[in-house]
Amino acid sequence: MNCWEEYLREAVKRLERSLDLVGVILFGSRARGDWLSWSDYDLLIIGVFRERYLDRIKSILDILGDIPIHIEPHPYTLDEAINMLKRGNPIIVHALEGGRILISGRGLEKLLETYWELKKRGLKMTDTTVIMPPSSKHIKE
Repeated sequence: MNCWEEYLREAVKRLERSLDLVGVILFGSRARGDWLSWSDYDLLIIGVFRERYLDRIKSILDILGDIPIHIEPHPYTLDEAINMLKRGNPIIVHALEGGRILISGRGLEKLLETYWELKKRGLKMTDTTVIMPPSSKHIKE
């Protein structure tokens, strides 16, 4: 096991102990395996959050504290993530398209079901954009 994998595992453990998580997905170059030495660790963190978005990021970075890898947290509630997915938000689509699920808690299947329904209807991701299917707003909650 690589040293960075141990650091990532420790980061996920800390998040799991400290937050009410629905799911955590590693995405981007670290998930694809085409990372370079300066690449960060993009984590889609779905959880029960009451703070504003920037306050969530600060809390998460405080939790991760001294872990010596650069983690880029993207913390959203389940409802926020589903709504962003329905609007074709590239972060959410990218994480679901090629990410590696590190934690799958209660509720994550709802996000994944919405993603697969959109894929069936024609959701596509290119190198530069997300192509949404027609009438994606009518996906059931």
